[in-house]
Amino acid sequence: MSGRLRVAVLAGGRSLRFGRAKAAAEVAGVPMLERVVAVLASCCDEVVVVAAPDDAARDVLALARAHDAAVPVRVLHDASAHDGPA
Repeated sequence: MSGRLRVAVLAGGRSLRFGRAKAAAEVAGVPMLERVVAVLASCCDEVVVVAAPDDAARDVLALARAHDAAVPVRVLHDASAHDGPA
């Protein structure tokens, strides 16, 4: 093992059961995606956020990078919308 810990956050879903965009939904005043990225960035060497390819995915990048992480935070986009993770 190389000792590097990379983690993927799947953020490309439609949030149908949740009823609205989960990534932007706030918990204690902080968007969920920002909170998740911040926690993972504190214990991982790299965070990769996998998002849908549509226009809403632009917001995912902003949310993912909102926390000033000391580790790289990258966003990858699914090839097609809502067909499952990349």
